[in-house]
Amino acid sequence: MSSDDNSGDKTISVTPRKTLSLRRTVESGTVRQNFSHGRTKAVVVEKKRRRPVGPGGEPEAAKPATAPAAAPEPVKEAPARQPEPAAAPTRSGVVLRTLTADEKDARAQALADARVREEQERIRAEEEARQRAIEEEQLKKQRAEEEARRAEDEARRAEEERVREQTAEETRRQEPEKPAPEKAAAAPAAAPRKPSADEEEAANKRRRPADIRPPVRRGESERRRGRLTISNALNENERARSLAAIKRRREKAKHQGQNEPGQKISREVVIPETITIQELANRMAERAVDVIRLLMQQGQMLKINDVIDTDTAQLIAEEMGHTVKRVSEADVEEGLVAEDDPEESKKPRAPVVTVMGHVDHG
Repeated sequence: MSSDDNSGDKTISVTPRKTLSLRRTVESGTVRQNFSHGRTKAVVVEKKRRRPVGPGGEPEAAKPATAPAAAPEPVKEAPARQPEPAAAPTRSGVVLRTLTADEKDARAQALADARVREEQERIRAEEEARQRAIEEEQLKKQRAEEEARRAEDEARRAEEERVREQTAEETRRQEPEKPAPEKAAAAPAAAPRKPSADEEEAANKRRRPADIRPPVRRGESERRRGRLTISNALNENERARSLAAIKRRREKAKHQGQNEPGQKISREVVIPETITIQELANRMAERAVDVIRLLMQQGQMLKINDVIDTDTAQLIAEEMGHTVKRVSEADVEEGLVAEDDPEESKKPRAPVVTVMGHVDHG
């Protein structure tokens, strides 16, 4: 539609409206990627084109019409184009290269090794299952043997019990009947009662000879009494002493032995001109506390490392029942110088030759 106005020089015209449409700016392609074990995967590769932009940074605008156009023909509206579905996003746009011959051989070797390993594991599992079956069979046999042995023991015990009861019955029949008291004779005779199992066991114990045990002397060690033996375990009548009681008794005897004074031993004590209390006690084999106590009784307050004179040491030693031998420092030189031997007892000998301080034995 167009309209002309004669009042002015301007011409007003209406241009036809352009139809909007979507352009495909992405070019896509497909690449097939190969994996191990013969697996493949199709990878979609896309390439986007940049939109052209003018020098001003904005898209170029449509040029206006310079000349008036005639009345246009009616334009039919084109149907809107359906947008194409966007391609599926990909993880990476990198194209993988094909495998070389060495890589293919390595992968084939890995597959072969995996098959061999699986075969070995299968064989090992079969061997373990076979071994478990053998062990279970052996366990079943052992259980069966134990059951048979237990049944045999029970049968043997039952037979022994039967024989013991039969022997007790025969013994009771052979024993002479005791005369009944007058009161029992007056009462009506009761029917004979069969003895119970406890009474028979008690009768057998009375008839059985008592266990003869060797007497334990007083001086023997009592350590054996605390041990558990078969006879002690089976003998329920005697009450055994506990290990704690035996240990207490042993400790008590040990302390009593330590407290009892032993036999006094008289020694010969060598006393020099000066001596300490500790040294004197060591030579007498006495306690230093006893020596200090005797000195305190004499009015001397001394310590264990104090030095005492010869007279005091002699008094202490004699009071404790020892003999004293007094020596002086001059007595040490007596053994150093010996008397000369007589000439008739002397014999000649070869001289001792030394080479640089060493004796020459040749």
